[in-house]
Amino acid sequence: MLAVTRDITEQREATRKLIRARDEAEAANKAKSRFIATMSHELRTPLNGVLGMAQILSSTGLDTEQREMLGTLSKAGENLLHVISDILDFSRIEAGRLILDQGQVDLHSVRKNLTAVHEVIAQQNGIELVFEGFDAAISNRSGDEKRILQILHNIVGNAVKFTDNGEVRIRVETNPNSTGVDELAFVVTDTGIGIKQEQIDAVFKPFTQLDDSSTRRHGGTGLGLAIARGLVVAMGGDIKLTPRASGGTSVTVSLPLAIHAKAVTEPANLAETSDAEALDAINNKRVLVVEDNPLNQRTMIGMLQVLGVTATLAENGVEAVELANTTRFDAIIMDIHMPVMDGKKALDGIRADEAHENKPPVPAIACTADVRPQHLIELHQRGFAAVIEKPFEIEYLRRVLVRALACSEDGINQNALPASQQKQACG
Repeated sequence: MLAVTRDITEQREATRKLIRARDEAEAANKAKSRFIATMSHELRTPLNGVLGMAQILSSTGLDTEQREMLGTLSKAGENLLHVISDILDFSRIEAGRLILDQGQVDLHSVRKNLTAVHEVIAQQNGIELVFEGFDAAISNRSGDEKRILQILHNIVGNAVKFTDNGEVRIRVETNPNSTGVDELAFVVTDTGIGIKQEQIDAVFKPFTQLDDSSTRRHGGTGLGLAIARGLVVAMGGDIKLTPRASGGTSVTVSLPLAIHAKAVTEPANLAETSDAEALDAINNKRVLVVEDNPLNQRTMIGMLQVLGVTATLAENGVEAVELANTTRFDAIIMDIHMPVMDGKKALDGIRADEAHENKPPVPAIACTADVRPQHLIELHQRGFAAVIEKPFEIEYLRRVLVRALACSEDGINQNALPASQQKQACG
């Protein structure tokens, strides 16, 4: 008999260590995801009250000085929201929790959005914002338009901030490649203060400021380009920053965006339509507001009053189920995180009562500060007609209400909207 023995103690111990490390990494990722969700809720919820009350206050009689102070307050709140969003997005990218949508990207819409956000600041700085190639390129592409805009907002925002005179130019180029998917290149050039070659790697590092002195002119978290690069890499693209010999910088973002199968149509903007019926679609409607936070209760009810809507308050899910069962509402706006009974269980209870009594379902709109993509998808799957992300503006609230009611059999009939807007409203 021939026997061979081998000591595998070290191998088994190494395997056990690998398993422990994997389990610890998975636990850390889950903890980080929970932390992101909690922080998103805890930060966005009070900020929703601050920005919401500022909007309500703007609709009252204010003198010039008061209106200027309110504008400063609103701007400060928006800047704070931008910082919060940057930190949460960076955490998602770092944790590998980023989810990308594959929808239709309309370059005309991208240009319009960039213009609306940056043109006023550019004019205040005495510089020109120039767009090239947006009309020549095929407009309809497949990709995540929201994330593409986030990338470009960060880059264009930096270019405008660090340019004291001259221009910021945003150009679109189409580069065919061997894979059969056209690559779109967004090139942002400026005539600003520029950057040294040895500083390029540093600007893509998170929380890094090239000028970290106490006398620096330009603030910021140092996350903009780090987030932009993370998003570009997640999309399978590339980002390059190049100093210009004539002064300033050039940033090129290359993304593989295939041509979308569906033709681009101009989206219906219910906030701008001149159709009187669409504008008055929510006047005198009865809406159940389910919200536990006192500040957000006042904010939501105040916004609805500005819109001419009659609001009834429920402070938790149990009260919401009871009220929805005894009173017929045109719509329900439901907070998700609440004591006693959360918004998802409350909607389940309301739908069960409607089914039992053979009533048509009342359109329910979720209102949440947890803006993780997987959470928003879950809310739609649970039966919410729409999701309002905190904080939000009055006009956005009105558009969501109009569209939700237009799709309700017991709410506004679709004929109340122009034919061209019916499909868009219910989409």
